[in-house]
Amino acid sequence: MENRIATLLRDGQAAARAGQKAKARRKFRTVLIFDPTNVTALLWMAWLSDDPRVSLAYVAHALACDPHDPRAHAALRWARRRVTSPPPPKPPSSPAAAAPASRRRRSHLVALIALGLLIILIGGALAWSLSADLPVLTALASTPI
Repeated sequence: MENRIATLLRDGQAAARAGQKAKARRKFRTVLIFDPTNVTALLWMAWLSDDPRVSLAYVAHALACDPHDPRAHAALRWARRRVTSPPPPKPPSSPAAAAPASRRRRSHLVALIALGLLIILIGGALAWSLSADLPVLTALASTPI
């Protein structure tokens, strides 16, 4: 049984170090089924937990199992800081990522302004040409055919 637990602990630690959290949790949970007071497994479960309160609960359980374990006391300080500290801020969006959207908005605005100017120019040209032809049209309208 102790060989099985030692193997599970080694496998769990290797999985945790490789970033395979789910696999590591499964290994440590299995250890805790065989030995619910295994401080090493409890501390690894605390480390792997995404919830700071759950981490603190695992550390408290480890300290209850072995109140003199220095690793458990260090883990307690870590878990307390984790519970009381605010979550890390999200990284700001980079200006490079926002630039394409900004450029698109700017190009749409420029296109709208150009279209508006084109409409004004065409409308002005039509109005000017009609007003220039108005005396001719008036004279032609009054002439009998």
